[in-house]
Amino acid sequence: MLYYIIYNGQQHGPLEKEQLKDYNLNYDSDVWAEGMPTWVKASTVAELKQYIDSFNSSSADQDYYFMIINGQQCGPFAKNELKSKGLLPTTHVWKTGMSDWMPAAQVPELQSLFQGQTPPPFMGVTPSTPQPQYAPGMNYDGPAQNVPHTDWLPWAIASTVLGFFCSCIGCIFGIIAIVKANSANTLYREGNLNQAETENSSAKTMTIIALAMAVIGVLISLSYFAFI
Repeated sequence: MLYYIIYNGQQHGPLEKEQLKDYNLNYDSDVWAEGMPTWVKASTVAELKQYIDSFNSSSADQDYYFMIINGQQCGPFAKNELKSKGLLPTTHVWKTGMSDWMPAAQVPELQSLFQGQTPPPFMGVTPSTPQPQYAPGMNYDGPAQNVPHTDWLPWAIASTVLGFFCSCIGCIFGIIAIVKANSANTLYREGNLNQAETENSSAKTMTIIALAMAVIGVLISLSYFAFI
C-alpha cells in the first residue's frame, strides 16, 4: 500500500511504508492511503502502528539519529543508515541524550564513518554564541540553499515579449512561465528544493511552448506576406 503523509505542513507521497520514516513518521503523523475516507493518525492504521512499534522498540538496542538535510529535519536513522541518507561531516545531527544539534564530525561515535575523509572547516556559529534548541518534530530554520539551477525567468520574459508580437497564445504561456520561474527562484532561496524543482520544470515547459508558438506565429506571418 502507498501512503501520503503531512510533514512540516506539506503533503508528501505516494510513499512506501518504509519511506515514511524519512518524514518523521510517528503515532501522531497525519496519513492517507487509497480507500481511506479522510486523513487519519498513523496510530489508527494497524500496519503503520506495527511498523512504528517495531522501530521504536529497536531503538533501545541502538542509537537513532535525526539529521538536517536541505534545511529539513529527517529521521530517525540507525547509525549504519546515515551515510546512505546523505550524511556528511558537516551535517547537523541530534539523538536522545545530546543537548543540541552538532556537526556529525564532532560526534565521537560517528567519527568512524569519516575515516579517511578530511572534513572542511566548519563555518557555523562559534561555541561562545548561544545556539537555538531544536527538538525532534520542530522545524530547523537553516540558511537558504544556494543550489545551482537554470534560471528560466529571463527566457520566460523573452518568450512573453515575442508572443506579444507574434502569438497571443504564446504570450499567455509566457506569462505562466514568468510566474513559475519566479516561484522556483523564491523556493530555491528558501531551501525548498523538491517544490523548487517542480516549479522550475514547469517554467521550462511553459517557456519552450511560448517560444514554439512565437516561431509558429512568425512562420505564419511570413507565409501570409509571401502569398500577397
